[in-house]
Amino acid sequence: MTSFKKRIERINERIQLFPLTELLKLERWIDSRDQKAFSIKQAADHLNMCADTIRKAVREKRIRGFQINKLGAWRIPKEELERFMEEGK
Repeated sequence: MTSFKKRIERINERIQLFPLTELLKLERWIDSRDQKAFSIKQAADHLNMCADTIRKAVREKRIRGFQINKLGAWRIPKEELERFMEEGK
């Protein structure tokens, strides 16, 4: 068996030990890699924060986003989330 296949097997064994909630977070993170903009809830999940915290940051203009309809649905560009994460460090 090749070294690569052995590594894959070890990774699979370790994944089986992860709690389901952590696997779901990982799956959401992987899915988000192709996303260009996030809803408030998606941004909160991505940053592991409360949605109210993200809403407040948008209101205070610490996170720049854009409203997509008159009902108040917001989208936050991926680059803006990355900037916000860097500033928070």
